[in-house]
Amino acid sequence: LFVPGIIAAYKYRMARYLLIDHPEYSVIQCIKESTRMMAGHKWELFLLDMSFIGWAFLTFFPVIGWMVQIWTTPYFATTYALYYEQLSGHYDASADYVNFQNDHSEWL
Repeated sequence: LFVPGIIAAYKYRMARYLLIDHPEYSVIQCIKESTRMMAGHKWELFLLDMSFIGWAFLTFFPVIGWMVQIWTTPYFATTYALYYEQLSGHYDASADYVNFQNDHSEWL
């Protein structure tokens, strides 16, 4: 039951973001929408989680871990929020890049 539990956790992972984005949805609606949204993307999100494994390992050490968490906690939260935005179709990274170029053309 361990592996099916992990798969279910990935299937329902976007439910909290859906509830924040759509407060009119019920919890069951958010879970169903999260299941639909994560279809075909669970492995992708798992690989994203694995890219953070080194940082997560550092947090187990007492003093170093506390300092690492100051930086990694917001970094992880922002990454997962942007992943939700990308899945939901609200985020377009290429538009951000073009806007950055336009706003900071003197730097380039």
